Amino acid sequence: MQRIILLLPIFFISFLSHNVASSAEQNQRFDVKTINRNFLTTTKKITYYDGDQQIGFLFYEHLPLSLFVLHTGFIEHQHRNQRHGTALLQFTCNELKRAGARKIIIQPGPFEQRDNKLINIPAHERSEKLQRLVQGYQRAGFSPAPRYVCCLARYLYKIIGIDEDADYLMML
Repeated sequence: MQRIILLLPIFFISFLSHNVASSAEQNQRFDVKTINRNFLTTTKKITYYDGDQQIGFLFYEHLPLSLFVLHTGFIEHQHRNQRHGTALLQFTCNELKRAGARKIIIQPGPFEQRDNKLINIPAHERSEKLQRLVQGYQRAGFSPAPRYVCCLARYLYKIIGIDEDADYLMML
C-alpha cells in the first residue's frame, strides 16, 4: 500500500506535464501543399501554424533518385529564437525520411520577407545571419556537403541564375 501512495504523486505529476505539453502542441500544425509537379520534380510548401497564426514556411523540391532540396525557409520575426525553425526543419526532415529520402540537401541563404516578397539582406548583415543558419542546420544534423558537390552546385547555380554561395551547401 505504501508503494502505491508513493507512486501516486509521480503518476499525477507525469499526467499533468503530459497534458500541459500536449495541449500546447495541439494548436501547432503543419500543412503540406503541392505547388508544382512536372515529370522530373515536385515542389511542395510546408506551412507551420500555431492556431490560426502562421509561424513560418519551408519549400522543398523532390528530385529523382529520392533526393530532396530544402529552400526558402522563413520564420516570422515575432517567432524567431523560440526553436520554431528547428521544429519546422525537424518535421520536414522526418516527413522526407518517411517518404524514402536518400539525401536531403539545404543551401543556407538568409533573406527577409516584406509584403509577401523575398528581399535580400544587406551585405553587412548577411555574413552573421548566414553563420547562424549554418549553426542551426548543424544542430539539426546537417553537415557540409563534399567539395565536389559544392563545385557542381556552383556551376548549376550560374546556369539557372541562383545567387547563393555553394560553399555553404549542407546535407543530411
